[in-house]
Amino acid sequence: MTDLTTAVYTALIVFGAIGLTEIAFMWYDISHHDKTDDDIQEQWCSSTKQKRTKHNEQK
Repeated sequence: MTDLTTAVYTALIVFGAIGLTEIAFMWYDISHHDKTDDDIQEQWCSSTKQKRTKHNEQK
């Protein structure tokens, strides 16, 4: 019974550590790429606005 308990606790600790590592990587990815994503969105919106302006000028 003691060996089974040790194995269960060891598995919980290992999977918990893996889960925390994944959360840390996701947080790092989100926190360091938001500015880039905002820049991309701003660039896309401005290019779309320019296309609409050109289209309206042709009419």
